Formats: sequence, structure tokens, C-alpha cells
Amino acid sequence: MNINEVFTHVDSLFENKQTDRVEPYLLACLSQAEAEHDLSAVIPICNELGGFYRALGSYDKGTPLYEKALDALVTLGLKDSEHYATTLINFATNYAVKGEPRTALKIFDEAALLFEKLGLGDDYRVATLHNNMSILCRDLNRHAEALSHLSSAMGILSNLQDSEPEIAITLTNMAQVYLETEDYKAAEENAKKAIEIFDSSTGDSDVHYSAALETLGQVAMASNQPDKALGYFEKAMALTERDYGRESLAYKALYDLIQDCRKITEQGESKK
Repeated sequence: MNINEVFTHVDSLFENKQTDRVEPYLLACLSQAEAEHDLSAVIPICNELGGFYRALGSYDKGTPLYEKALDALVTLGLKDSEHYATTLINFATNYAVKGEPRTALKIFDEAALLFEKLGLGDDYRVATLHNNMSILCRDLNRHAEALSHLSSAMGILSNLQDSEPEIAITLTNMAQVYLETEDYKAAEENAKKAIEIFDSSTGDSDVHYSAALETLGQVAMASNQPDKALGYFEKAMALTERDYGRESLAYKALYDLIQDCRKITEQGESKK
């Protein structure tokens, strides 16, 4: 089986908005690859199909596919390979979005240790791993661990070229951790630094820019500065609409924050 032809056809289906044909096509390819005992094709097809199911929210369908890909890698003697680590990342991500942070963290950690074993501990992918693990730690209210992961990510990124956007994202994540632990000074410092780096590298085109703005708005609210917060929230909402649309949860959350700000502002003016 020519795996490049498989993915070229999948890309064509997406481009022609024939998404409904992607699943049956990949399942047919997987059946063929398994019938031919072509494990080198089984692995990428399982990863692709698992990612497709993840995008649809069908996480339970993705789990056995990643397990099958990992088993195939072991059979091929590739358990200590980058391919195995990459599949682990996909597997962990599936658990993360499914809402099982503890399982996801365990698998992410296995991937990070494998990268380290392969001499790739300073790889960009490991920095991304630490950022993802920090988010899961926050979900579990393990904020000290979240900051530890972010510090590890920053240590890697600071030694890589052209990593400014990723550094800004890491600073934004740090700001959010500090916000959650009510260290508003540190939250503000990190969010402002993130925005400075975004502005000098990618501008507000990065989808994480709005998160830094929202953090500053939250800090302003905590400091009893609703007018200042309103400005941050309104800009964040405009960017969120651009990036995710008005039906996104992020947009709706910002909309509610703006309404709260306006009520507080109006109440303050009525007392004058």
C-alpha cells in the first residue's frame, strides 16, 4: 500500500468538502493494510483516523486505534523510537480532550521520557509537551506542577531559534496559573510580557493573543478596575470571534465577562 497516495486522497476529500467519505475510506484502507500484514501502513492510518475521530469528538473510537498503532510499533521493534513517542502524544491528547487528565498526563510523561532517552530532551516537541501537561495539571488544581512544567518548557524554548511565539504562549500559560492562584502581580507581568513578544513577532494573529488579553482583564477586575478590564475583554472578544466564531465557548465566556463589567461600571456611575 502506498501510504502517500492514501493521504493525498484524504486531503482531496477534505478539500472537496467530502468529509463524510473520509471515515469509510480510511477504515477500508486499514482493513486492507491489516489483511496484507502491512504494519508500516497500519500505524499512520490509525493515527490519522484517530485524529479524525478526535476532531469529531468520538474519543472512544480513537482509543483502540492508538493502541493498535502502538502495538504495531512494538511488533516492528520501534518502541524506543520517535514514531512511538509521537503516537503516545496523539494517544495522550485523545485522553486530554476526552476529559481524563490523569491518564493523559501519564502517557505524556512516558512520551517525554522517551524523547529524553533518544537525546531529544531539548526538542521543540518536548516544550510543547510540557505546556500541554501544565494545562492538565491546572485542571487537577496542581498549580505548582503546572508552573514546573512551564519552567521546563521555557528552558527549552529559550535555547531554540525563532521560538518567540511559543515563548509568548508559555508566558500566557504562566499568567493564567498565577491568575488562578490569585498572584495578580505575577499574572499581569507575564501576560504583558507575552503580549510584547507577540507584538514583536506575530502580532495579534496568534490565537493565544486573546488569552493574554483576557488574563489582563481578569487582573483588572480583581483590582477593581472594571473600565480597564472592559477594554481588554472587548479586544479579546473581537479576536476570539475572528479565530473561533461567535458560537464558541470562549466567545460566549468573554461576552458574559463584558456584560458583568458594564453592569459594575454603570452601578459605579449611578452612585456618583
